[in-house]
Amino acid sequence: MSDILFDVRHLSKVFDLGRGVGAPRDQKRLLYAVEDMNFTMKKGETLGVVGESGSGKSTMGRCLVGLEKPTQGSITYRGQDLAKIPKQQQQKLRKDMQIVFQNPISSFNPSKTVGESLREVAAFHGLSKTQSNDRIGNLLGFVHLDSEVLQARSNVLSGGQLQRLAIVRALIPNPSFILADEPVSALDVSVQAQILRLFDNLKRELGVSTLFVSHDLTVVEHLCDRVIVMYLGSIVEMAPVRKLFDHPLHPYTQLLLASRPREFPGQVVQRFEPKGEITSAIGRAHDCRFHSRCPVSVNGVCDQEIPSLLEVSPGHWVACVLSDKRRDIGKSFRLTHGIWERKGMQVGA
Repeated sequence: MSDILFDVRHLSKVFDLGRGVGAPRDQKRLLYAVEDMNFTMKKGETLGVVGESGSGKSTMGRCLVGLEKPTQGSITYRGQDLAKIPKQQQQKLRKDMQIVFQNPISSFNPSKTVGESLREVAAFHGLSKTQSNDRIGNLLGFVHLDSEVLQARSNVLSGGQLQRLAIVRALIPNPSFILADEPVSALDVSVQAQILRLFDNLKRELGVSTLFVSHDLTVVEHLCDRVIVMYLGSIVEMAPVRKLFDHPLHPYTQLLLASRPREFPGQVVQRFEPKGEITSAIGRAHDCRFHSRCPVSVNGVCDQEIPSLLEVSPGHWVACVLSDKRRDIGKSFRLTHGIWERKGMQVGA
């Protein structure tokens, strides 16, 4: 357990949306943004989190760094339960957990130079003026920026420059963990590659652990060590990156992978067409939330119970009755070329 950075158990985050129009006064609408999540994260690991918009990726990450208070469950960081840490120790812990946000343009105060903004952060974390200048100078070299950029304001800098500076800001207190919430989605493709190399260097050279939230599966495939796939607040699959991309087991994961654009002309891509509509995360789940879209859902099973997250092979966890070895129903299906088949009928040609 000494190599475990985060140990998350039964994490849930519920938002009270109030009562709907015309509903009784005491009837509340509860949005289950994150529901009963269990996972660990190792020191020095880059853990990817993928899923459609509204799947709860960012909310889960915000719970880890303390920006959202969990409704229930526990988050243990370096062996300490975050909910039980005394207030006087919380600021010290905040130094160890930093965030790189999605939009670099809104990350800096346009009325100040970026140098002033970075030095304020350094002063907040207790660095002297000399220490601040040395630390910022060294980090600018790490992200391949000249010191002249410190004199500029954010409105004259490019998105790529600002995201590099956001990484500098996150690294000033020398953290062990960074939450990267869609850090390249607002950047041009050529700039994305440069920023991703920086995140790779964070792991290789500085040993920083990163929770990398992204919609871009190609980015996650090349950057991350393991991947969590979320759907409407729950983990549906979790595996080392090569296992997940080479042998996806959950139908939703197959849907995500099949939706990727072709990497080169003429590439054959398996298409997996979902059925139905996305269900709502309002109200507690009593079934597999994906069953209404799943081409291989089983009536009387998928629509009546929540599938357990089970380890079907070392490190490969899946929440799907088709992968549940305890069920006879799984024998009626087989996985062929990454697509589930039932009774000789191929799904998603």
